[in-house]
Amino acid sequence: MEKNIREQAREYRKYGFTVIPIERGGKRPLTSWGRYYERPQTENDFKKDFPDDNRNIGLVGGECSDNALFLDFDCRTKYQKLIEHNRTLRRITSETTVVSTHRGVQVYLRTLVPVKNGKIKDLDLDIKATGGYVVAPPSLHPSGQFYLFEKGLCNIYRLRTLDELDFLQLNKAISNRPPWYGIGNLFGVLKGENLNYKSRSEAEAGLVYNLVKNNWSFEQVYELFNRNAVDGTKFRDKKDQSSNYLYVHFKNAEKHYESNKRIVDKKIDEMIRFIKEYSFNPRTRHTDFAVSYVILEIARRSGKLKNIDLSVREVAENAGISLFTASKALTRLPFLVKTSEGNSREPASYSIDESFIAINSQTLTHTRCYGMCDFGNNEFSEDIYRTAGVGKTGHRILKTLENADWLTAQHVAKSSGIPYRTVKRKLNHLRDLDAVFTDGKVRGTSYKLKMKMNPEGLKELAQKLGVDGKGERERAEHKRDRKRYREYMAIMAEEKVSKSA
Repeated sequence: MEKNIREQAREYRKYGFTVIPIERGGKRPLTSWGRYYERPQTENDFKKDFPDDNRNIGLVGGECSDNALFLDFDCRTKYQKLIEHNRTLRRITSETTVVSTHRGVQVYLRTLVPVKNGKIKDLDLDIKATGGYVVAPPSLHPSGQFYLFEKGLCNIYRLRTLDELDFLQLNKAISNRPPWYGIGNLFGVLKGENLNYKSRSEAEAGLVYNLVKNNWSFEQVYELFNRNAVDGTKFRDKKDQSSNYLYVHFKNAEKHYESNKRIVDKKIDEMIRFIKEYSFNPRTRHTDFAVSYVILEIARRSGKLKNIDLSVREVAENAGISLFTASKALTRLPFLVKTSEGNSREPASYSIDESFIAINSQTLTHTRCYGMCDFGNNEFSEDIYRTAGVGKTGHRILKTLENADWLTAQHVAKSSGIPYRTVKRKLNHLRDLDAVFTDGKVRGTSYKLKMKMNPEGLKELAQKLGVDGKGERERAEHKRDRKRYREYMAIMAEEKVSKSA
């Protein structure tokens, strides 16, 4: 019996793939998925991405799918000719999953290390790996045909070396980050390596402790082990008791970390509590909170509070604001002091004024930022919450309405901490966008949330406002700017060498 979309997507996850939703009958992703190179896809992520079957399935390549590599042939004839002349490829395709597409074929493989995307024009072949994805069965092609397995989803062949299929000319993907953020070489524990630990259990406990230090939840830790641990690890040996086994390690790690927390971690925890209750300027409070949160996370990562290198681009991207807004916020935050100017090679350095936070923590009036503490900085990067969308104040208003029934503008203002006139203006705007209901009263109008606060609902609202995809476009533009700058610096270096010669 043919499986539906969600069932097949779950099956892919069992095979170690990261799955993403693709528009039904198309090839465009319905969500941003770059975050899965930073952390594993959780069950909650999956439920949000696949609430129903009205979508296609995408499989992400690279390290987040256990170094998946997809050979996407656009011409079946050229693929068949290659099979006839290449004995190695013929052998491999008989041992791995192969998919029939509208005009060609996909071959599913894995490598020992992450590799780059590529293209071989003569073969009409796209190599999809790190940063790439393919649309997978039983998805619907724009032509009306379905993607189909040639012999079912079976074992995924792992290339022994990058030269095993030498015509591909595979190149290792160069990355400045470890396979998973916060893991480093401890990723080998999931592959059965004890590293310098005395036993498998001790090695896995060490990995869990490292994840706890990097603020991973138990759900994320379990997903990482469940999807990547090989047979022979203690986690796999526990079988039905694997969750309890891992949970004991997780709770022990939390206790140990809490009792051995770095001084800088304790200070940053106190600072986060401070900014949640600090009375920022009402006009910029939501932007200032988002930027403050991002700065403290960068400080935690760098392990210091003095002379922190802050890239305006990194702050802007993580806070979901423009470069101009981010640069203004960095000059406006009262606890941030610039210690050195940036130059063409290095970003500016900043220090956090601990004395300002200590003094103001004592005199704080405890005028809370009304629920701001309930949300991580990742929500601020949503396209809909950008300035051209509903903004950071719109974010608070929508969250306030989400957790209530009918509310007047006065109640929303009181609950969110936003001035009444701003709330009234924003609610009328949301009403015009068909995002909220009104009870029709002339005086004392009450409002109720109409739109769904899920990725599809937020995306639909972003499309109405013309900001859908704005974050991705900005990140792509920043990436191009950095590439052009590197090329410029290389040219300048060559000219300098030639002049000196």
